Amino acid sequence: MLSVILTIVGIVVGLIASWFFSAKFAKSKKPYWHGKMNQLFQEGLSTIDNLKITYKDSEIDNLSSTYIAFWNNGKETVKGDEIAEDIKIRIRDGEIYDAQVIFQTTQSNEFCATVSEDKRSVSIVFRYMDYKEGVVIQFLSNCLGIEEISLRGKMMGCRKIKQYRKMKLWQEFLIRILLPLFLLLAIVFIAAVVDGAEWAPESLSRLQMLNPRK
Repeated sequence: MLSVILTIVGIVVGLIASWFFSAKFAKSKKPYWHGKMNQLFQEGLSTIDNLKITYKDSEIDNLSSTYIAFWNNGKETVKGDEIAEDIKIRIRDGEIYDAQVIFQTTQSNEFCATVSEDKRSVSIVFRYMDYKEGVVIQFLSNCLGIEEISLRGKMMGCRKIKQYRKMKLWQEFLIRILLPLFLLLAIVFIAAVVDGAEWAPESLSRLQMLNPRK
């Protein structure tokens, strides 16, 4: 039974190692984005009476500062001239007042952020993004929630721009503890079934020798 278990463990480990190294070292384009919003002012929530906020001589009711991180998490370089559909930060409702690049991995990335004429989106252009390179863009708007913001666009050679979501505690527990435990139990069960199938004919012949038919 021990030899069967070792054989199955070797096969499983080989498959997992093959998948891990192919995923780790395979070249691909993986653009991701992540956003964080800080509410600076909201109508009805201020503790200061008669407080007014204006932007370019126009009074505004709400003001928020949003940071958008956009980066390449793949080993293949993303080039700016490979953009098939403009990459834009969009808000579902409201107006964007201003936007600027506050950080980029290297100046040679040449990121630029431009607010559209209708003040509903911010266009992102760049020269290239290597592995783990990207940008942080800050923009001011009257948007009330991060769920109203999205980043969309299409680049040749990759499916879509994905939103980064941090793994929850129960998901980490499932992947790091329960899944390996389940695989171990499955290996032991399969080994027991295989060993039982090999043992059955031999044990049956012994029983027949001990109890010969008359």
